[in-house]
Amino acid sequence: MPLEWFQDPEIRNVVQEGHITLPRPEADFLRSIRNGEVQFEQLELEYEQLDARLSELIEQAPLRRFPDWKAIDELYYDITVDVIVDFLAGRHANTVS
Repeated sequence: MPLEWFQDPEIRNVVQEGHITLPRPEADFLRSIRNGEVQFEQLELEYEQLDARLSELIEQAPLRRFPDWKAIDELYYDITVDVIVDFLAGRHANTVS
């Protein structure tokens, strides 16, 4: 069975779009695994191919390897300053229920 059925809809969706398609398009194959109808060697080979393809997709993904901590710190600082300034100016929401 070709590996594309698993790579394309699932891996691409997760890595590139951030979601999983439901119902799963390979549900029949997953049931055949659960029912013991697929040889272990076939699963092992497909896993190895999938792992190699996933590495390629991760390298091509538009995601950063690490967060931009400087941008996060600046945003946190700006939000904190805005909240404090608003609070001191009396422009805060009444948080008492």
